[in-house]
Amino acid sequence: MRRCISTYQQTASRSFPYPLAFLVLPIILHRRTRELISPRQRQLLHAWLQSNPDAKIGFAERTADLVPITKEALIFLLQVGALTLDEEAGLAVNAYKKRIIDGQDTGEIMDCYRKADLVGRWFARAGTVTTIYIMWGVKP
Repeated sequence: MRRCISTYQQTASRSFPYPLAFLVLPIILHRRTRELISPRQRQLLHAWLQSNPDAKIGFAERTADLVPITKEALIFLLQVGALTLDEEAGLAVNAYKKRIIDGQDTGEIMDCYRKADLVGRWFARAGTVTTIYIMWGVKP
C-alpha cells in the first residue's frame, strides 16, 4: 500500500485520496488481477479495464472483504509513522529507514511492489476518486 501511495504522490504531486486506499489491496493481492497487469503497462486505467473486463469480476466482493484488512494496514502505517493523514483526508508518505526483511526479494513480493507502483501511476492519471470507483464498478 505504501508503494502505491508513494508513486501516486510522485506522479500527481499531491496526497493520495483516502478512499482510494480501499481499492489497492483488492487489485494487488488478487493474483489473477495482478497477473493481468503487464510490467510494461502503457495503457491508462480505463483503457486497461476495457481490454481486461474480467478484472472486474468479483472485484466488489473482494473490496468489501478486504475493508477490515485495509483499515488495519492504514492504522499500522499511520502508527509507525510511515504515512500521515492531512486535513483533507489525503495520505502522504513519510521518509523512513528501510529495513531489509528475509525473503522480501522473492518473485511474488517484488511483483506486488512493481504492480503497486503501476497502480499508483494509474490512479494519479485516472481522474477523480468517483471516476476511479465507477471504472471499477464499485461504490465508496
